[in-house]
Amino acid sequence: MPETNCHHCGGCKAEEKKDKCSGLKDRLGIKSMILKTWGILKDADDLSPKNTIINDALKGLVETILAQSAPQNYGVDDSEDVRLLLSAPEIREIIESMWKKLSCAEAAMEFWWADKFINDVKSSLDTFWYRDNYRELVRLELKLWKEKKHPVTKDSHFVFIGSGPLPMTAIDVHEQTGAMVTCVDNDPSAVSKSRLLIRRLNLHKVTLASSLMS
Repeated sequence: MPETNCHHCGGCKAEEKKDKCSGLKDRLGIKSMILKTWGILKDADDLSPKNTIINDALKGLVETILAQSAPQNYGVDDSEDVRLLLSAPEIREIIESMWKKLSCAEAAMEFWWADKFINDVKSSLDTFWYRDNYRELVRLELKLWKEKKHPVTKDSHFVFIGSGPLPMTAIDVHEQTGAMVTCVDNDPSAVSKSRLLIRRLNLHKVTLASSLMS
């Protein structure tokens, strides 16, 4: 008898459904990598790039997830795979705590890189690990605005809320369009750090504010 092809596990028996669902995303090792990364993150105190163990763990996680965004997968609707991944009991158990740790790790990374660029006048933004990712994401967002008949030009004024200490998106929007960009953040230390960075980069059309009323 031919084997039934059940894309969404609709006709599987309970045991088979569990096996098939748990394997959808993990064919790329995503679930396993999330759990492995959490095992390293949860007890770490130093989440900055100074910690090579954290660097390697987060690099592995990012590369594993980006593999799903490879060109051969463009246009593929994987929303059901994502839903199943996030609904897995072992992922649900850690997801909230992991988001908080990842948020802290991202902030630590941005402050570390901002300091590097501010203090080393010879350093280039191109040395930032995710520089190409930011450029491509901004390019895609600008393309979407253009398709919606609202192109961003040098005469536009773009407001970026939650820009952080390393406002790469804002910088790339300005560099790709020439538009004026106002970066807004409610963390005074992030605003202060990014202001020093923007000054060092001599970007006159990128400004900083601690609130929209500043």
